[in-house]
Amino acid sequence: MPRCIFFPVKKLNLQWSCSTIYASPTLTLHIDLWDHLKILFDVILDPWLLMGDFNKIIHSSEIQRGNFHIARAQILSSVFIDCGLMDLGTMGGTFIWGRNT
Repeated sequence: MPRCIFFPVKKLNLQWSCSTIYASPTLTLHIDLWDHLKILFDVILDPWLLMGDFNKIIHSSEIQRGNFHIARAQILSSVFIDCGLMDLGTMGGTFIWGRNT
């Protein structure tokens, strides 16, 4: 089951859509979520903001230790492209999570 909460946001005559994401660390559940986002993209007509934890990275520069999986990164990158999304980036520390390996 996709872990995504969708809600519309309205202020005066402006409307946009927001989805909060938590992607499971399990690869097969990622695929379910990515497919769900593509379905949402097909029905959302307003500007759309996604925020949360995708539990994947797109660029090798986003990992400090551990393995970077280019094939998995390309899958998430293709979801961004298919849904017309762009990464707005973050402010603050470069790495917010690390594994002691």
